[in-house]
Amino acid sequence: MGSFQQRAARAIRVTLTVVGLVILAGCSGGDDGEDGGGGADDQAAVEQVFRAYSENLANRDFEAACEQNAPETTDRLLENLESTDIEASTCEEAYAAVYATPDAGALLDQIAATIEVQSVTVDGNTASITWSAETNGRRVPVTSTMRRVDGEWKLVDVD
Repeated sequence: MGSFQQRAARAIRVTLTVVGLVILAGCSGGDDGEDGGGGADDQAAVEQVFRAYSENLANRDFEAACEQNAPETTDRLLENLESTDIEASTCEEAYAAVYATPDAGALLDQIAATIEVQSVTVDGNTASITWSAETNGRRVPVTSTMRRVDGEWKLVDVD
């Protein structure tokens, strides 16, 4: 990846792992022994975590956003940034670096401001949330994955 546009596109995908901008879905299931069953309470909880994560990123509260990531998400985020020559050793540093990338912060803010959730599907300890956001004048559909970790829903996608 050489051009600024390519690096920015990758940083966007990495960052909004949910807000996954533009994230590719990847199911990384896990079972911590708690089967939530996928009822309305779980669906509401998944959407609440997704919206809180998006708001935390928009507010630059990277510590709170990082707390909503599954452990493998943070590991993958750091690996992805390393491959784009963006240096970061913590999740918080990673988000700060991505938002400091020219034009990336404004684009991510635009996406966060235009998020619309279409559906939430829960299957035991994994969930997917289908949402869309506007970027560059068009609405882009995205499906993001979450899993239950120690009883709490955490974001999984990072590509």
